[in-house]
Amino acid sequence: MSRPLDRVLSACAGLGLSVKTVAGWNRCPNPCSPEGDNRLSFAFKESAEGVVFVRSHKPSHTAEDCLRALGLSWGDCFPEKDPRNLGKWQGRKIVHGYEYVDQAGRPVGRVARTDHKDFPQGTYDRQGNYVPGLAGGHLPLYLAPQVRQAVDEGATIFVTEGEKDALSLFRAGFPATTKPGGAGSTWHEDHVALLAGASIVVVADRDEAGEKAAADAYRALVGVARSVRIVQAKSGKDATDHLVAGHSVDEFLDRQDLAPRAELKTSTGRAVTSIDVSDVEDCVPPCGVMTGFSSLDRGTESAGLPKGQMTVLAARKKVGKTSAMTQLAATACNGGNRVLYVTLADLTPAQIWRRMRRQQTGSADAPYNLETAQAWHEKVAAMRSFWELRFADAGMLGGRYVEQIVPAIDALHGAHSFDLVVIDYAQKLKSSSEHDRVRAMELTSSELAYMAARHGFALLVASQTAEDGRTRYSQEFEDDCGLLIRLTAPDGLDCQVREMEVPFNRFGPPFKFFATWNRTHLTIHENEQ
Repeated sequence: MSRPLDRVLSACAGLGLSVKTVAGWNRCPNPCSPEGDNRLSFAFKESAEGVVFVRSHKPSHTAEDCLRALGLSWGDCFPEKDPRNLGKWQGRKIVHGYEYVDQAGRPVGRVARTDHKDFPQGTYDRQGNYVPGLAGGHLPLYLAPQVRQAVDEGATIFVTEGEKDALSLFRAGFPATTKPGGAGSTWHEDHVALLAGASIVVVADRDEAGEKAAADAYRALVGVARSVRIVQAKSGKDATDHLVAGHSVDEFLDRQDLAPRAELKTSTGRAVTSIDVSDVEDCVPPCGVMTGFSSLDRGTESAGLPKGQMTVLAARKKVGKTSAMTQLAATACNGGNRVLYVTLADLTPAQIWRRMRRQQTGSADAPYNLETAQAWHEKVAAMRSFWELRFADAGMLGGRYVEQIVPAIDALHGAHSFDLVVIDYAQKLKSSSEHDRVRAMELTSSELAYMAARHGFALLVASQTAEDGRTRYSQEFEDDCGLLIRLTAPDGLDCQVREMEVPFNRFGPPFKFFATWNRTHLTIHENEQ
């Protein structure tokens, strides 16, 4: 069985094209160029997974044109079976890797598959080195250059749930793609834009997650693509099983019943949906993330910070806002919740972690006494082992613009399924589309509130009020929240009394309670009533 690289090299030799190696790429004259043009405008190289990447440096001819001139197709660039073992990820054997390239054919990342069916993702740096993780970004659609070519030619594009099925259809001669990350990942704007104007067939896997993913794909693409329909395998679970069973693509079963009911379209052509009252489930109180403050937990129907809603913690500076945020995040972690703590304030993730250690153990660093130091290390080890806590700052998320922060949190949530997301000092956020400060805050607040509703996690946002008690842009966040908590020092910052007032509570009546500030542990303890 020939390697894809050998096929390309053999085809070049058949046309008398001399191949040279330049900067890690195999270079030769363009197979579409007239005789005598010896410029090395055709390039190709093999990835670790055996895939051949093809690039044309001649604007008048695409990579597809070059392959056609060599008597090859895109399918010849892929190995015919799973490649060799690609190493390990978190102790698990990687058995397959799927290379992702941009529309120009440049390698940008890889999705691996382990023997435990994990799918770690990574990117390539400018030197071509593989870097695990996405750093808040996302990969393009799988087989992006081939999809672009098929869209331009007016061909029907199949959208599957995973790379294996897309590759199976592609090898059978049908343009196909998938978004990275599987059923639960997000459709990003560049994914949708690549398929604009195309005829789309979404292949739904035969399980609950697959049918939901097909409905999500339909929502993302309808009104943007020329047409969208949903089908399912006639035999087996997915497109690969369907083809292995000997069925043609015309034998896919129509499952348009999985498509969300589109009753209206906007002026831009996007579909909108509605549901009948008979489809509405019985109303149940929203679940929440417990705070450890009994008055707060009892005062809301959600028994804590409500999921799917934005909670605003508003306070003047130096009152203890960040300490309250870290304390609430630690309580959530102790309760077994997955937490993302985003710090936009002047404290770094390392400093936030020190503050949490101080709150939980009484000391940010190990004590000098050996006996107490051992107990301290055991507590910190337990925090590291059992807490599902992740930190991020503006640099990790790509900047301080809400248009960068929200997609980055979307991507992290897709990988980790957070129960609580904390954003400390949200007023540091900006908008790339709104330069007026108030309008930028209104847009930021709306985007954050929609993000919480879309993913169903509890969102806790810290907002600083002015010294004179006025809102100082906090009002924009308060307008969109489901729960507002105001933290004040009624007797001045030098006193230990803190008042926690809930003037707005979407899930119960307003209330207030008093607490005591512990300067040693940087914690707030509710006073007994």
